[in-house]
Amino acid sequence: GNQISSVTIADGSSNAVFWYYDELAGSATVTASDNPSAPDGVAGVTDATDSVTISPAGVRQFLLNDPGNMTASTTIGYIVSRQDQFGNLVTAGNTTVYLFSNSTGPKAFYDATTAGNIITSIVIGNGNTSANFWYYDEAVGGWLITVSDNPSAPDGSTGVIDSSDAVTVDPAPIVATRFVILDPTDGSVDAPIAVTVQAQDNAGNIDTTYQSDVTLLASGNASGGGLVNIINGVGTLNLSDTVAQTVNLTLSDTQTTGLNISSTQNVIFAPGATAQFILNDPGNLTAGERLAYIVTRQDQYNNLVTAGSDTVYLYTNSTGADYKFYDDATAGNIISSIDITPGNASVNVWYYDNKAGAWTVVAADNSSVPDGNVGIHDATETLTVAPAATGQFILSNPGDMTANTRLGYAVSREDQFGNTVTSGTTNVYLYSNSSGNYSFYNAANNGNVITAVVIANNNVSANFWYLDQAIGSWLVTASDNQSAPDGAAGIVDATDGVTVSAAPIVATRLVILPPTNVRVGSNATVTIQAQDDAGSIQTTYQNDVTLITDGSASGGGLVHIINGVGAKVITDAVAETVNLSLSDTANTGLMVDSTQSIIFSAGGGSGAAAPVVIPEVILPAGNFVVAGRIYPNAVVLVTEKDEAGGQTVRQTVTAAASGAFNLAVPSDTAGVHIYGVTVKDKNGRLSQTKIFTADFTNLEEVAKTIFMPPTIDVARAVITKGDFVKVVGYANPGARIRIQADNGISYETRADAQGAYTILINTARLDSGSHTLQAKQLNASTGKYSDPSLSRNFLVTSLAVPRADLNGDDKIDAKDLSLFTGLYRKQDKQADLNDDGKVNATDLSIFLRAVK
Repeated sequence: GNQISSVTIADGSSNAVFWYYDELAGSATVTASDNPSAPDGVAGVTDATDSVTISPAGVRQFLLNDPGNMTASTTIGYIVSRQDQFGNLVTAGNTTVYLFSNSTGPKAFYDATTAGNIITSIVIGNGNTSANFWYYDEAVGGWLITVSDNPSAPDGSTGVIDSSDAVTVDPAPIVATRFVILDPTDGSVDAPIAVTVQAQDNAGNIDTTYQSDVTLLASGNASGGGLVNIINGVGTLNLSDTVAQTVNLTLSDTQTTGLNISSTQNVIFAPGATAQFILNDPGNLTAGERLAYIVTRQDQYNNLVTAGSDTVYLYTNSTGADYKFYDDATAGNIISSIDITPGNASVNVWYYDNKAGAWTVVAADNSSVPDGNVGIHDATETLTVAPAATGQFILSNPGDMTANTRLGYAVSREDQFGNTVTSGTTNVYLYSNSSGNYSFYNAANNGNVITAVVIANNNVSANFWYLDQAIGSWLVTASDNQSAPDGAAGIVDATDGVTVSAAPIVATRLVILPPTNVRVGSNATVTIQAQDDAGSIQTTYQNDVTLITDGSASGGGLVHIINGVGAKVITDAVAETVNLSLSDTANTGLMVDSTQSIIFSAGGGSGAAAPVVIPEVILPAGNFVVAGRIYPNAVVLVTEKDEAGGQTVRQTVTAAASGAFNLAVPSDTAGVHIYGVTVKDKNGRLSQTKIFTADFTNLEEVAKTIFMPPTIDVARAVITKGDFVKVVGYANPGARIRIQADNGISYETRADAQGAYTILINTARLDSGSHTLQAKQLNASTGKYSDPSLSRNFLVTSLAVPRADLNGDDKIDAKDLSLFTGLYRKQDKQADLNDDGKVNATDLSIFLRAVK
C-alpha cells in the first residue's frame, strides 16, 4: 500500500482501516484526530488514542566497542552487542558470537579479565543485549578483532553482520632476566672468533637499556675470555686458540647482577691453513733399497691439518744419478710430488738411492725448487746412505815395472753401485798370469810372500806389492775366489795390466794423481807418484817432496815417497776448491810442476739436487773439452767451422746410462776455433745447437760444462680441435720439463729415470691454425731453466679426419677426392687413413664420410 497520513470513513460506514509501521523499539501512542496538523484533543471531533509496544526485530548485526590499544602480552576487554536491522538492541533469545583475530603472533580470547578460560566464542544470553570477553596478544602490530555468527571464519554481511575493531599492540617494556651466549660461528686457530652475550628477557628480547657486565669463561687453551662490557644489552669478546679443539663457554655473575647465568655454548677451533710440512726420521738407508718417509702437514701452531688438498714436491741433494721417490714400498710409480688428500694429515713416500753419502730429503710446496719458509715451510730430513755389500774389487793402476822390483798396488772394495765399502772384513786373493817367477808381498821392502790380503773393518782398501822376474805383459787379478779368478761370480774380480821390462824405470817427475772430491770435514787422500815420461812408476824411488795446499785446507807438508808412491791426508772446514802443487824441498831434481785441485763441498744443503760432478779430465794442452749430463745413451756431436764456413763433425761420444759424458776435441792449430755442440737422443731427435769459441793462442785447454735443452717432437702434425697433441722427447733423468706454446700457455711434466717424457695437450684451448711448441728443462742445482729446444709445429683444424685434406686447403672436397682416387689406385700409403698398413675399402669409407 501507500504511506498515508489520513484515512476517510466513507458514507454509509462507521469506520476505516489503516496499518501502523515503526522501526524504533519501545512504547508509542497512535492518535486519530480531525485536525490535519496535530492532535487537538476534544476540539471539534474528540481524538481517539491507542498505546502500542514495539519489540526489536530478530538479530541482524553485532556491534563491538573500541576499548583502545594494548601492550603486548596483556589483555584488553571487549563488549559485543546484538542489534536488529534497525539498530535496536536485541534481548530475546540466546545468540552465539564467534571470535577472530588476524594477528600473526601468539593470541587468545578469554572469558575473564584474569585467570578465566580460553574461548573461541561467547553467548549473549536471553534478556541481555551484550556480552563481555577479553583479548590477549604477544605480537606487536596492528590487528583486526572480528565477531561473527560463522563458527569457521568471519563472513561479513552473511547472516548476522560481522563487527570488527582495529587494535594496535604496542611493545611491552623489556626487562632483562638473564644473560644469553649466542651460538658463535666456528672458525680456525688462524683467526679470533667473536662471542656475543646479550641481556634478554624470558621471551628472548634484548633489554636495550641494560648496561651491567658479566664474565665469559672459556675452557681449554682458549684466550680472550673475561669481563664482557654490556652496552645497551649486548657485549662481545674475541676468543683465540692455538690448539684445535672444542671450547666450552659459560658465564659468571662477577658483577652481582642477579640475572640468570645458566646459558652455555661451545665453539670449535679447527686447524688453520697448512703452514708447514713435517718429515719423520726413519733412520738411514742401505744403497739400492727404499726408505719409508711420512710427510705430515700442520698449521702454524703444529695442529694436524686434514682439510683440503696440498701438493708436496720432493727433493734431495744427492749427487747420485739414480735417486728416486716412489709412492709404494715395492714397485709403485716414480714420483716427483704427491698429494695429501682431504681427510688425511699425512702421506707416505719412499726414497731410493744407490749413492752412499749424507744427503738431505726435502718436502716443499714449491714446484721448481725448495723455497724454505716461503709459503708452506719446507720439511728437511738428513739421512745417511750406507754402501751395500761388497760387489766388486778395484785395483789401482800403478803403471809398469822393471823386472825383479816391487810394484805397489792398492785393492779397494765397492758395492754394486760404485760406493766404497768400509764395513766388515773381506779376503782378497791375488793372482798373476805371468809365465815366470812372481810373488806378492805385504811390504815394499822385505816383508812376507802372500797369496791374499785382508781389507779390514773400517778400511776401504789394502796394499800389496807385486814382484815379477819375467819380461812381458801380464795381468794381475784380485778375486774373492780362493782357488782361481772367477770373474763376475760373487764379488767381481779386479784386473790390471802391467808390463815388466828389463830396462829400469827412472823417474823424471813427481805427479799428483787426480783426487776425489769430498765434503767439508771429510778426509781426502792425495797420492803422489814418481813417474817416468811414459807415466810408469819407478818402484825403487825412495825420496821426499812437499805438498802445498791453498785456502783453509790443512794436512799438507812433506810426503815420504816409498817405492815410488807417497800420500797425504788433507781436510778442510770450509766449502771451497783447494789447489794442490808441489815443492822440491828435498832437492830431488825431478820435475814438480804437477798441479791438481780438489773440491770440499758443503754438507746438507737446502735440499736442491747438487750439481753433477764431472770427473776431471787430464788431457794435453790445446784440447776443447766439453762435459756434462744429458739424456741417457744420447750421442754428443761436436762440429767445427772450417775455413769455408762449413761444418765438419770432429768427434762424437755416447753418454752413459746415467747421462754423464766427457769429450775432448784436440785442436790442430793455435788461434780461435768455433765449435758447435749438438745432442742427438736415442731416437735420433736433435737438440738445439750450442756455439762455443775457444782461443788456443797459447795452446791452453778450454773446458765447457753444458746443460742442454731437451729434444721435442709431436706424434701427429695435424690435430682435430678438441683432440690431444702428444708431445714427446728426451731430457736429463728426472728433470722438470716446461712446454711453452706460442699463445703463452705453458704445460709441465717430468722426465722419467731413462730421460723420456710424454705429455698430452688438449687443443680445445688453441685457435685453429698453426702452432709452435718449445721445451725447456730445469737445472735443479741452479733453479734456472735451459735454453729453449728446437721448435715443433702442428696444425689445429676443425676437420674430423685431417689426413683426408690431401691438398692442405683446410677443406675436404672434390679436389681431395680426385687426389685420393689416384692414390687409392696406386695403393699409395698416403691413402692409408686408418694406419693399418693397407689401402683398402675401409680407407675409402673413411674418406667418403669426411668429404664435404
